Amino acid sequence: METRAWKAAVWLVLPLLGGCNASDGSIDAGGPDTGGAIEHSDGSTSQPGLELGSSVDAFVPVAEGDTLGLQRGTQGLQHVWVSLRIRDMDPARATIELSLSRESDGYTASEPFRVRLPFATDPGWDYAERIGMQLVVLEPEAVLGQDLILTARVTDSHEVSVERRTRVHVVWEEELGGGLP
Repeated sequence: METRAWKAAVWLVLPLLGGCNASDGSIDAGGPDTGGAIEHSDGSTSQPGLELGSSVDAFVPVAEGDTLGLQRGTQGLQHVWVSLRIRDMDPARATIELSLSRESDGYTASEPFRVRLPFATDPGWDYAERIGMQLVVLEPEAVLGQDLILTARVTDSHEVSVERRTRVHVVWEEELGGGLP
């Protein structure tokens, strides 16, 4: 009985150790953009890429200065929808970090968002994507009418890390013609 409990404990702890590579046990998300090319087994090289997007059910690219809708959630909070596309990175198990901050003073207006999720792939795509992540904003007045910086960082299982930032504006989703009925 004691051996079974020990084995169960090992199997519960091993997955947690997979993301730890620093001597203090912390998770190392790597630096911002790797800046370097990835060498493939066929000798070719490529540059890892990350594209910012929005929407809940399809990837909609977000460009510098675009307006995002602040959605009123059904449980009393509000959020913006964020979607991502990656290229030349391992889509099977990636750490995703998102934030929304005011450009004027750096105030982080979103709740911490850090998850490890797979990206969807398709044989016909030259990218992998993750659609419809909710970036929670606790204080709408901190973002409405402000210049904001949307930041996304993706680190794959090989520690390839890419970060992208873009300036956005946020208005209530209803002002964009959407929102809950």
